[in-house]
Amino acid sequence: MERVLVNLLENSLRYAKHTPLVVTIRLGKCGSQQVISVSDNGVGVPPEKLPHIFERFYRCDEARSREGSGIGLYIVKYIVEAHGGQVQAVNDNGLTIRMSFTERTKQDEENTDRRG
Repeated sequence: MERVLVNLLENSLRYAKHTPLVVTIRLGKCGSQQVISVSDNGVGVPPEKLPHIFERFYRCDEARSREGSGIGLYIVKYIVEAHGGQVQAVNDNGLTIRMSFTERTKQDEENTDRRG
């Protein structure tokens, strides 16, 4: 999960157009879901490109005027899903990435302990 947060923070810095850049990380609970959101006050993503930002090698900047390989958000999605979570992106006075995970029960933890 450290890699997820690093990738999201690096993206915010890379695409920042506002000074100062403000990044907010929130942790919370919604029903049986644990939720982590990372928001910035950047320009967001054009609405038509938003559904594609988690695709491998996808870059919103078609002119390639910025560094990057286009796999950062793909890796975020891969890691979140590997942990049984879901990820989504929304424009909200910048870009917000929301990750949600089903809360583990005591039985889940016991089953994990048995697998070694």
